[in-house]
Amino acid sequence: MESAIVALEQRAVEAEARMSALEKQLASGTKSGPSGVVAADLQELRALLVAAQGEQQALREERDEAVKAAAKAEEAASKAEYRATHLARALREADAALAAAKAS
Repeated sequence: MESAIVALEQRAVEAEARMSALEKQLASGTKSGPSGVVAADLQELRALLVAAQGEQQALREERDEAVKAAAKAEEAASKAEYRATHLARALREADAALAAAKAS
């Protein structure tokens, strides 16, 4: 999941760089074609950037939920291990008491 977030962040950086270059080009009046094309490219880049940021946020939320679920599972496993340890000790003590009672 981290690799997906890194990839989205890289795409966002690239889109921001392209958008910045197009904005400078549009502001300076330098045209690689009709200004409508540059404006359309700029709008497309903005839309892609917004979409990438949305995906990135969704992935972060999914990751956070997975981390919380893992923490809960780890806590449950720890509690189960604690109970098992104490039950085993109680069983050994009961067996020892039974053996002592039979020996008497």
